[in-house]
Amino acid sequence: MQNKLKLKIDKRSLLFIGLWSLLGLSLIIFLVLTTSLLRINWIGNNLFKDPSDPNNTSLTYHNVKSQYGSIRIYSLTMTLGMITAVGFSLYNFYKKGLSSNDLAISIIFIIPSSLLGASFFGKLEDDQVRSFWELFAFWEGGLAIHGGVFAGTFVGIIVFYFIGRRTKVSLLVYGDAIIPNILLGQVIGRWGNFFNHEVLGAPVVKIADKIDQINDANIDKLFGQYLQNHSRPLWLPDIILKNCLSVYNGESTIINGVELQKDNLVLLSPIFFYESVLLLVCWIVINFIIPNIGRLFNKPLDQDQAFKIDFKFSVAQFFVPWLKSTDQKISYKDAWKKSLANNTEDNAVEKYQIKKAEIDASSKHAIVKKWQTNELLLQLNNKNNYVLTRSGVAMFSYFMLWNVVRYVLELTRSNDNLFISNNKDLSLAIIGLSIVVGFIGIICSQYLFCRLFRKPGWLYEIEYFSVVKVK
Repeated sequence: MQNKLKLKIDKRSLLFIGLWSLLGLSLIIFLVLTTSLLRINWIGNNLFKDPSDPNNTSLTYHNVKSQYGSIRIYSLTMTLGMITAVGFSLYNFYKKGLSSNDLAISIIFIIPSSLLGASFFGKLEDDQVRSFWELFAFWEGGLAIHGGVFAGTFVGIIVFYFIGRRTKVSLLVYGDAIIPNILLGQVIGRWGNFFNHEVLGAPVVKIADKIDQINDANIDKLFGQYLQNHSRPLWLPDIILKNCLSVYNGESTIINGVELQKDNLVLLSPIFFYESVLLLVCWIVINFIIPNIGRLFNKPLDQDQAFKIDFKFSVAQFFVPWLKSTDQKISYKDAWKKSLANNTEDNAVEKYQIKKAEIDASSKHAIVKKWQTNELLLQLNNKNNYVLTRSGVAMFSYFMLWNVVRYVLELTRSNDNLFISNNKDLSLAIIGLSIVVGFIGIICSQYLFCRLFRKPGWLYEIEYFSVVKVK
């Protein structure tokens, strides 16, 4: 018998191989083009400040400030972001039939480790002399999101590895339910940077040669005078733009094509806003587009007939989730849920046991046997041959898309405010490597992991519920 692994290549497989190759090539071209077009090498070095408050990079307009009484807005947005991320993770646990107690247990370990990791990496390269333990003082600010995500993910893998062994739920299922929702925490958290007057990019335009008095009336006056002779620099509300104004306090120079002299009033790029909006788009893509891509090529079947989906009711159910489908009226979501729940081959358990015995009795290599056994599981649990988004794709999509956004924005940040301070090449290389890891993880989750590491009786995608009877 041959010890070779035979792969089935049909027209649909060739189509998807072509699409994935096109996506990878497009991603490379996109990163190369953005690097050549958007990269700006400049050093902020505290050259842009609010003269009335040196702690702020930009001016305070309409009383947008970091603290109101005893309430620190950055801490508030960070807390709200965590609560939102946990809330949507809890909803995902409910949808997948997972225990909320397991999520609660994981939070006890993951959130503290994320805060400590963010603080450690954020303070590691700052200019202040600190003791080792002071690097973990997350309540003092100076957090690095990459440090928080990597530390939290590492601890989460350990926690859910042991939880998964007890519950027979794949680690990738837990990752899909939790990790993409970090984006929501980042979306909300970036508005803490807005109130802190930070996370701003290169100069966009010079608004005025000088501002004599820093107050709302004077800011409005100078901004209005600028608009009389120029088009609006960015199509954003005044409350955002005017809180991104700063006073240049350096020698004459040119940054991003803007000629600067000391005391110039300058509009800085609102990176915090771009990141907040783009990460929200990423969350929508991961949660609503990626899981449904395969469904574009199939129709949900009821026995051998396609469901008659009420699309008007589907839209209503999207906005009012507690609406339930009936025999006369079924939504797109419920049609797929019902179809996947009845997507197992007849006599699947018996077929699995007979075929697995044949595979085990062969003289093939252990990896070939494992591949064939997992391929058998995939076939028996997908009699209608649907194109399914596999466990792990959502999790790795987070790492890819988040770092694509971060890569683009990193191109315009000052060299002293990078992921790796004062080393833009290394900073971009590490973020770019994270994009590659995310992309490879997506491919492996969709095509490799599901054919090497699956077991009967474990929860992966919804179609695996029915295999639980196999021992």
